[in-house]
Amino acid sequence: MSDKNTNKKRVIVGAVLVVGAALGYAGYLQSKKPQARQAGIRSGQGTWDELKKSHSMAVNTHLSSRTGQAWKKHDFTTLMASFGPERTMKENKEFFQASIYVLDVSNIQWKAEEKKDVQALQSKIVNFLTEANKGVVGDAAQVHSFAAKTLLRLGTPAAEDLKKIESFHKTSRDAFRREIVADVLIQTEPLSSEGRVLLGKMLLSKTEVNEGLQMLARVRDGEARKELLNRVYKNYANYPKAMKPFVYKQLVLNHSLIQGDLKKHLAEAAKSKDEVWEDSFLVAVQELNVVSEFTADIQRIEKQSQYPHLKMLAGAILAKDKGIK
Repeated sequence: MSDKNTNKKRVIVGAVLVVGAALGYAGYLQSKKPQARQAGIRSGQGTWDELKKSHSMAVNTHLSSRTGQAWKKHDFTTLMASFGPERTMKENKEFFQASIYVLDVSNIQWKAEEKKDVQALQSKIVNFLTEANKGVVGDAAQVHSFAAKTLLRLGTPAAEDLKKIESFHKTSRDAFRREIVADVLIQTEPLSSEGRVLLGKMLLSKTEVNEGLQMLARVRDGEARKELLNRVYKNYANYPKAMKPFVYKQLVLNHSLIQGDLKKHLAEAAKSKDEVWEDSFLVAVQELNVVSEFTADIQRIEKQSQYPHLKMLAGAILAKDKGIK
């Protein structure tokens, strides 16, 4: 990953923008008065419909494109010729962006004899991602991000290609490109050795644990994810006080994987009037199914919390618990 002083930049892709915009709009509506909110719900539905329509149009555009047709026909000659250093940035962007859409919506099944062609395609993408002496910023970083996402949609790269990515991540000084390939390394199945080392360092760090937990959520290797989460659980006492509520919430949300007692930290969480702790506490009592044991603390939050959204959440938890009884 990039050094601590490096400004981290994230590339956001198509479908994520659609969902993010819709969720952002929904959050905006929640802050309005009841009358305005009712009007907003009607116009919000229109906005959501427009977003879905726009996304559907984008998918159809990519499916009918030259790239989309090549994927559909399993035309590896065309696919291999559609990207690479010999192509312009615009051509590479169009290919990888279309590939993401197509591979997301198409359940493409490869024949046994096609596996070598898929692997050759992956190898060329890996070469594109690890090409020497190529600074990546701005649009070029976005193209590389699209390339990494396309690679992942084709499955875990072959051993030799994976070694090339790991070597690049260890030696490259290009923070942006290292960050992009790191996303590949943490999503291989099984989890790559370099991905495990990277996550291990971040998850035990006092400053990068939050980012490490966000990355861990993308890990596809279930056993590795469980093992790393339990490392975090065992290290819980060593995290800075300000980081603990964030860490605790993630542990609670993954409690089925934790080999230990998360309930023992609830008393600490219940005493705090900090917004993040109150949020983590309310999530925890539901996830761990101990609402009845902490009714008084939940009632305190409902009546005394400085944060309206948490007062509402506490009230909803109490009402639900009362209804169950």
